[in-house]
Amino acid sequence: MISMDLRDILAIRCSRGLLLNHFMIFFIGGLLSLYLTFSSAIQIESIFHDDTQYFAESLNPQFKKRCANYPPNAWQYIIGRPMTAVLDCLTFKLTSSWSDLVLLRFAVIAVLAFSVAMLATWLVACGLDRVVAFAVALAIFVLPTPQYAVFITNFPLAVAPIFTLLSSFMFMTAMMKATPRSASFWITIVASFFLLFISFLTYPAISFMFLLPCATIIAFQKRLDNAWCFRLVLQTCIFFGIAAVVYMKIYKLFIPHDFWNVLPNANQDYAVHFATMGAFVAKLSIFLAKILPMSFIFWNTLWSPGDGVVVMAFCVLLAGIAIGWSDRLAQITRLLCLLMLVIVGHVAWLLMPGGLFLFRILFAGTTIALVFAYWSVRPVALILTKQRSVSPIHCERGLAGLMALTGVLLSNFTMTENVRNANMELMFVRDTLASHITPISRVHVIRPPESRIGFNGLDVVSGDEFNHATTSYRQDVANFVRVALLGFKNDNDAKVQSCTANLSESDLTHAPVAMDQCVWMPGNKDSIMVTQSAPGERVCRSDNMVVVDMNVLAHATRTGEYQPTDMNAMEPCSYRPFTVTASKVNGNHGIRRAFDESVRPDDFWEVDISSPVTVDISYESPTLIDHYGFATGDAAARMPKDWVLLGSNDGNTWITLDERSLQDPWSPYQRRLFQFDNHQPFLKYRFVFKQAFDPRILRVYEILL
Repeated sequence: MISMDLRDILAIRCSRGLLLNHFMIFFIGGLLSLYLTFSSAIQIESIFHDDTQYFAESLNPQFKKRCANYPPNAWQYIIGRPMTAVLDCLTFKLTSSWSDLVLLRFAVIAVLAFSVAMLATWLVACGLDRVVAFAVALAIFVLPTPQYAVFITNFPLAVAPIFTLLSSFMFMTAMMKATPRSASFWITIVASFFLLFISFLTYPAISFMFLLPCATIIAFQKRLDNAWCFRLVLQTCIFFGIAAVVYMKIYKLFIPHDFWNVLPNANQDYAVHFATMGAFVAKLSIFLAKILPMSFIFWNTLWSPGDGVVVMAFCVLLAGIAIGWSDRLAQITRLLCLLMLVIVGHVAWLLMPGGLFLFRILFAGTTIALVFAYWSVRPVALILTKQRSVSPIHCERGLAGLMALTGVLLSNFTMTENVRNANMELMFVRDTLASHITPISRVHVIRPPESRIGFNGLDVVSGDEFNHATTSYRQDVANFVRVALLGFKNDNDAKVQSCTANLSESDLTHAPVAMDQCVWMPGNKDSIMVTQSAPGERVCRSDNMVVVDMNVLAHATRTGEYQPTDMNAMEPCSYRPFTVTASKVNGNHGIRRAFDESVRPDDFWEVDISSPVTVDISYESPTLIDHYGFATGDAAARMPKDWVLLGSNDGNTWITLDERSLQDPWSPYQRRLFQFDNHQPFLKYRFVFKQAFDPRILRVYEILL
């Protein structure tokens, strides 16, 4: 019986203290192996996408004490990842320099090494040789998702497998006990459920790794009868399904009350609800043609789905050959069970409303696919080497070692190239800034052109994971410049802060050049304004301005088809700088988003309007305003309905300039301008929003002055 076999193995290991010894050896081996694999992320200075959020707004210690100041904090709660919000906030608090990021990336590697040790120890308990167990576990934790976790210093991606594997180990042990359902059994089940639920709250897609230990038992337990195989798979899937449904039903209880009234329209790629049946069916063909095959390319992110189909077919072929050389019914049963688990491991992608392809969403399914691949190759290799008088244990060690070595080498290449791409981008921005001798008052970044090729010449892979340009993300540009400026000062001396000033053209008929954020340089009384534009967009020129044209880097490193912007064609700016504040704060959709000249679906200001909301705009000198406007994006149901515009020169006495109460709802992508009679310039203007067309939430994509 499998129950007695596994239970006896665990009892022997625990009684002799060997499990702990194995764990420590595996942990040290995993730490050294993962460090060598991912060392480029520690040795080469690089910053990418989510990393830049750790440098958002200000590096002031007081500012960093508040989790609300971390831009994605609210968003993480809203998409059902409260544990991720907590862990990311901790990283935000601890990160103020490149050296901080290096230490934290090493900590991520250490957490992944802990998972390697856990899984390898479990595989030993399942009957695998220690060398084979370590090699298989290492091969799993150098897949693309762990690579990405180290690259962007993502603790949630590294921590979630620990909760999931611990939960699964406890569940498997409880299910295979031969004793009746005792109190200890139910305590174990409850503890397993609790850990699995914590994993869901950390990273739901990673929670599907709960199926991995079940797959290892089916693949590597020799004394496993057919009834136990199907029973174990069924029990595992039902238990996991119950936990998933409970999570879906109650995850909102973990969202802080302050965020309830500002829940944005969830991005379909991250929405916490099931896809409709029609969407599910429509995605099946994509799943079979692309998603499932991509799980079989394992460590080589540059391979295509076609390559994955070849690998998958090869594994099934070898499994079929092995069936003819052994107990056919047992092998067919294991083959069907493993294929079932591979499919179920990808259900996260099938159930999501969106169709975003990300390796981190496919991680669980890929780990089971890797176990299936090793299981299918293993018997054929044993039979072939037996003819050459090679001992089975040496054959298994060689096969597992070759798999792990292949994974380490390919992962090292992928990580190194990904880091090189990010380093080229950072050094280009830093060198451009360093070449400007006079004091800098404004940095304008021309974002790189849309391309499927990175600065390193390799394909951009899986959305935002590999070889992508950070400066192509509008929300990351100012933070990226802030990191680049850190290179001019010793990490201990550099203090970079943001301001709330914005630039806006007075002529509403032209596309204004808006400023996302300001950066404060030590020793400089003036702020450095950070503005940005897409290739070919109109840009105005101002004094002491540095233009960082990412087209120059694209031209030099890609195909050469991207032409740099003609600086001489820039016309002087005509603007009046102002600061803007709002009476209510939303970290992820703050007031600056209403002044960035973008109406993209996720680019808006949004707050609770259960009570009036004020927006104060302060100019450096009295400014005459006799018209203003609002712009909508794709969702217009939360736009303003009733508001008042006030003017003041001292901030105490306010004069009503305009008052509106709309009857007609807003339409998507609509721009409305409002003229009013005013001949007096004011230093300060204030919008008081009383009502929106939504009774709870006010959303404004753009405020036009």
